[in-house]
Amino acid sequence: APDWYATTHDWNKVLQASTFVGAESPKVDMPDMKGKWCSKWYENPLGGGHIRRMPDIERLKLVPQKALEIADIGFLKDADFQKVTGIDHFDRVAMTVDGTLEVSTPGDYRVCTRSDDGSHVYVDGAKISASPGLHGPRTGCGNRYLSSGDHTVLIHFFENGGGAYEKVTYSGPDTGNKFKVMPSVGFQGICDAPKPVCDCTSGWCMEAYY
Repeated sequence: APDWYATTHDWNKVLQASTFVGAESPKVDMPDMKGKWCSKWYENPLGGGHIRRMPDIERLKLVPQKALEIADIGFLKDADFQKVTGIDHFDRVAMTVDGTLEVSTPGDYRVCTRSDDGSHVYVDGAKISASPGLHGPRTGCGNRYLSSGDHTVLIHFFENGGGAYEKVTYSGPDTGNKFKVMPSVGFQGICDAPKPVCDCTSGWCMEAYY
């Protein structure tokens, strides 16, 4: 029998189905992660209540309903969010985005987040810019010296109600000091959302769908 392999429709997982001794292993084309961000989406993170600030995901032990690879952080209206997430009514939603900014030329960089409602941007674990609270599209910026090489980027965003907007830009030596949408050369780990599992030894086990 020939070697064979199967791939899932999830671009993050490739399953090596079978390999025989003495045969050449089949070549598996891994997906290109270059230019990708990993976004995770939390619908109604406060149980349907109003969101006035970014929910504390770790303290509340929140689990994302969706995890999606996206090309850039440039959502300019509700329809942009809806097209990516498939969420028809885009209110009461929080999002985190992980990526990596590659810096070729070291120097002072300015990072801005323009959002509706609130947002924060962290580079190498430290907050660099923010536009917190409830408001229409509003910009917050910050400056930092960045060395050459890769820098982790984490973006927090939430939308309470009404219009939605989120765009992250940067400027510095690599951009000719002109603002450009921040790119990502990839993210760490696998971009996925764990499926809900009933881990019960007695009583009833309920799964809710909304």
